[in-house]
Parts: sequence; structure tokens; C-alpha cells
Amino acid sequence: MENLLTIKEIARRLGLAESTARYFRDKWPEFMPAVQHGRRTLYRPEALKVFKIIAEETQKRRSAEEIAERLTPLFAVNIESKRSNAEENAAEQQQHNYSLTIYEQQIYSLLEIIKERDQAVQRRDELMLYLVKQLRETQAQLEQARLPWWRKIL
Repeated sequence: MENLLTIKEIARRLGLAESTARYFRDKWPEFMPAVQHGRRTLYRPEALKVFKIIAEETQKRRSAEEIAERLTPLFAVNIESKRSNAEENAAEQQQHNYSLTIYEQQIYSLLEIIKERDQAVQRRDELMLYLVKQLRETQAQLEQARLPWWRKIL
């Protein structure tokens, strides 16, 4: 517990107003590595990096979605974040849309593979028909060659 930080300590270390740090905490709770200690919420040292990136990105006038996109690959998302129903539904819809996009891409790729294989089967069938035709012609020529000479005249 000695390494855990309060929101006030985080704000002081980063040179932020405590209200700003609280705003960041409330806006992006899913990225905050926090521990409940009684009624107090304490933060792991890696929370400093999260707050610092959020502060930098807000200074660059990035939107909340852009900041979340920036944080997602860098930090684990807390499952037990406090979201409103609307935010949760929006996040679920976004995840669903992302999943659909991935599935659509996979389906498109599979359809391309099927199309290529269909074309290969069609080429094979055409070749088989050509070979059967050649075989029949050769067979007819052989039968003609085996006939006695007097049958060839008639």
C-alpha cells in the first residue's frame, strides 16, 4: 500500500489541479489502475502514465474518443469501470460494429477464395471436356485403323 497514490498526490506530481485529475478519472475510468481501500480509492504508480497521457492529449485538443483510442493499446482496460447505461450501450454497439467489420472482412476473404476455386474448377472441367473430345477422336481413328482394308473403302 506504500506505493499507492491518492488523486491529490497524482495531481501534485503532474502539476494538475486536483479537479482536473478528478475529471480525467471520471471521464476515462476504464484506464485507471485503482484499488479500493475502504471508502478511499488509491491508484497504482502506473496511473501517473495514464494521467500524463490524458493531460498531454487534452492540451493537443484531442477528443475523448481519440484519447481513449490512444490509451487502449497502451493500458489494460478495467472491467469494473463505472459507466452509465448510455455509455455502456454505445461501447457495446461500437464493439459489435467492430466485430461485424472483422466478420465482414473474413466473409469477403472467404468469398474471394471460393470464387478462385470455382474458377479453377471451371478451368479443370473445360480441360476435361477437351481431353474427352481428344480421346474420342483418337479412339475413332484407332478403330478406323483396325478395320480390314475392304471395310475402309465402304
